[in-house]
Amino acid sequence: TMYGVALLLSFITTKTNLNGHFMSYFMGWTLILFGLLKLEDPKSFSIGFRRYDLFAENSELYAKAYPFLEVLLGVLFLFEIFLMPVTVITLAVYLSTALGLLIALHKGEDMYCLCLGTRFQLPLSIIAMLESLVMIGMAVWMLMM
Repeated sequence: TMYGVALLLSFITTKTNLNGHFMSYFMGWTLILFGLLKLEDPKSFSIGFRRYDLFAENSELYAKAYPFLEVLLGVLFLFEIFLMPVTVITLAVYLSTALGLLIALHKGEDMYCLCLGTRFQLPLSIIAMLESLVMIGMAVWMLMM
């Protein structure tokens, strides 16, 4: 899974850089990997993403920029640059997605979650919220460190 790959990369990164924080590396690799999946078909991603993300439904530009934002945030986490603002932005981004998913689930809308890009047809469900919930948990953890 993507989290397994991110976990492995985080252990390798931590071993090669003793001054870094594991959680920062884990968040960085996770964001980069998920962002790259979304960049395989950015146009279709942005169209589908606007159907449930609270920020994206109000901004086509945000929906189109989202995969790039994910990769950028991941790189900033890897290099541990501006960790506090990057963590707060990451938290806001994933709260927007999680709340949008929750609203769509409550309405019983039939759509796909694009957390893994457009290649995977992951039905919108509580399980599909896993990416957002894990990232929210990691961001909260980072804010408490």
